[in-house]
Order: sequence, then structure tokens, then C-alpha cells
Amino acid sequence: METHSIVILFLAGCLAAVTTAQRKERVAPSAPRYFEVNQHRTGLRMQWEAPTAYHVDTYFIEYRSPEEEERRGITGEHWRAVTSVPGTETSYMWHGALSKHNYYLRVTAVNNDVHGDTSSVIHVEFTQKGKRMESGYPIKH
Repeated sequence: METHSIVILFLAGCLAAVTTAQRKERVAPSAPRYFEVNQHRTGLRMQWEAPTAYHVDTYFIEYRSPEEEERRGITGEHWRAVTSVPGTETSYMWHGALSKHNYYLRVTAVNNDVHGDTSSVIHVEFTQKGKRMESGYPIKH
């Protein structure tokens, strides 16, 4: 009888271990660190460091532009998607920025559809393609 109870306990333990291993952890990652934006001839290059804790599946990069909001008649802060990049990437070159526009940019890490905190917000005055960034305040975490 003792032999059977040990086998049953062993099998139950293995089943619990497999079930736990297969279940993905739904935990929000921390904010991406050291987010920076640099102006290049053809657009804005964004780069950051991955959060230190938890796996990242995807990064969402967002922007807002007061000039665009005014043109569209939007009041208040309205964040729009630039793109999403795989969790293995920590940089992106955005060629869609318009010259003579102000941009506020941020990046968010996502793990299992759970969004973490956003990075610091960086302001860039994109004067025209090919010129250096005139203002910006990268705030590093």
C-alpha cells in the first residue's frame, strides 16, 4: 500500500509541475529604461534598454504631436501608435516623422498581453529631415 501512495504522489507532483510550467506568467514588465531619441537625416531613431525583470513579448512605440492634434481638432493628449516591435529588439528607426513638427514619444513593454509602465516621455522638435535635434529632454530611468 505504501508503494502505491508514493507512485500516486509522484505522478501528482509531475502533473502539477507540467501544468505550472505550461501556464504563462501574466505579470506586467517594468518600464523600458534609458529611452533615447536621436534625429537622423531620414527620421527619428529610438533606442532603449529592456526592463530588468520579466520577459518582454512586444514593445509598443507611441507618439503625440500638438500640430497634428490641432489640425485634426483633437483636444487633450491623444497618443497614436508608431509601431510595435518584437521583444528581442531595443531600437526602431521611424521614417514617418514630419518635418517642422513637435513629437512626444514613449515606449511600453508588453508581456502576455499585459502592458507595463511606459518609459519616460521624450520631446523632439523635428525641424526638417537632415538637421540635428534642436530640443529634447531624455529622462533616463
